[in-house]
Amino acid sequence: MNAPLAPAIAIVGLACRYADAGTPQALWQMALAQRRAFRRLPRERLNLADYAEAVAGADGTHASEAAVLHGWHFDRERFRIPAATVRASDPAHWLALEVAADALADAGFGDGAGLPRLTTGVVIGNTLTGEVSRAASLRLRWPYARRTVAARL
Repeated sequence: MNAPLAPAIAIVGLACRYADAGTPQALWQMALAQRRAFRRLPRERLNLADYAEAVAGADGTHASEAAVLHGWHFDRERFRIPAATVRASDPAHWLALEVAADALADAGFGDGAGLPRLTTGVVIGNTLTGEVSRAASLRLRWPYARRTVAARL
């Protein structure tokens, strides 16, 4: 007995945001050149000095470099989203929205015009959990909280 054929799928649009590569073409060129975008972690993302005393313990970190997006700004007006909503949400959500819209535009469906909505899907990958959930983690925020409380005593 033959198994039923799976429905055909086609990838017709791509978009991405990586450190030093804002387009699939730029990412491909980085891969061909075997170039990495890892740099010392920016202090505003993770202050390594806060973890200098911890030696591989629960509150320590071995990471000192990361591939981080620089200069990205969400254009809320492009998507007609109120400023208060943007401020109250995780930037990772807005980045995903922007990349999905760019992938649809790359496929020829800018602003969703002519998009076959019943047969279209957008697959998004994200290597992090987002800034809001990261910042909400008490373990990661403890050095900041410790410094802030100590400064008030």
